[in-house]
Order: sequence, then C-alpha cells, then structure tokens
Amino acid sequence: MKIIVMHLASAKHRMKSFRENYPKDLPDFSIHYAKSGAETGKPEWWQFSENLWSNAVNFMDIWESHLNITEPLLIFEDDAKPIPSFKEDFERFLKHVPDDWDVLYLGGGHTDNKHAPPVEVNDHVLRCRSLWGTWAVVYAPKAIPVLLDFYREPN
Repeated sequence: MKIIVMHLASAKHRMKSFRENYPKDLPDFSIHYAKSGAETGKPEWWQFSENLWSNAVNFMDIWESHLNITEPLLIFEDDAKPIPSFKEDFERFLKHVPDDWDVLYLGGGHTDNKHAPPVEVNDHVLRCRSLWGTWAVVYAPKAIPVLLDFYREPN
C-alpha cells in the first residue's frame, strides 16, 4: 500500500506530531504539500467554502499523480493520529471489507443520520452515505479515475 501524508506547510506543528505518532511498523510515507483555500480559490459552481475546495484540489492532485497505481492508496491528513496498533487493526478490519470496495474512510463523522444514515455491511463495516472528515482514507486503484471525473465536472 502506498501511503501519502497531506501536509499544509503553515501547520508545521501538525507534521511534527504526525511523525512522532506514526507507527514504526508502517511503510515509509511521502508528503504532499497541500494548497490552502487562499491559494486555490473556488469555482463558481462549488457550493462550499474555499477551504473545502482546496481540500478537494489537494486530493485531486494526489489522485492525478497516482492514476496508474496498482495498489491501494492511503492518504493521511497531517493532523491524523494513527494509533500504535494501526497496522494490526487495519489488517483485521480489511478481512471484513467486501471485495468490491472503492473507498475506505478510517476516520470521520456521519453528518446526516436522519436522512442518510450509514448502512451496516457487517459487524465491522459501515457503508457511509454522508460523512465529514478525511483524516485517513484508502482508495482502491479503480476508484481514482472515477473520483477525478466526478470532481472535474460541475455537479
């Protein structure tokens, strides 16, 4: 699995904390230097804040540079706090994930439990329908071009 940390250069303390907490049994990671909302602005069709658009832009930049990847891509934000047993817990979790998965959110909050509650796949996995937070997300290679197409076109 390829691991990337999305790092906002103005938040050096977050990268320092991430490095200090990064489990020693995980592979080395590379850093994507993220753009801020002030740097990206936002298109007229985007209904949310500049900061949310910049987050999308940063993910698109990473996806674009990994279009030909053949292994899962794990993206941590620099304020994620992976626990020491992350690798072991993640490997155990993967045994319960359906084979046809596209995106795995490893942190976040369900935002609309009334109208779009998560769907239980099994005792270990929920299918998200409305989620905020991208502290740790895993992408199947097949999902990357689909996501790029989705964000490139106004919806």
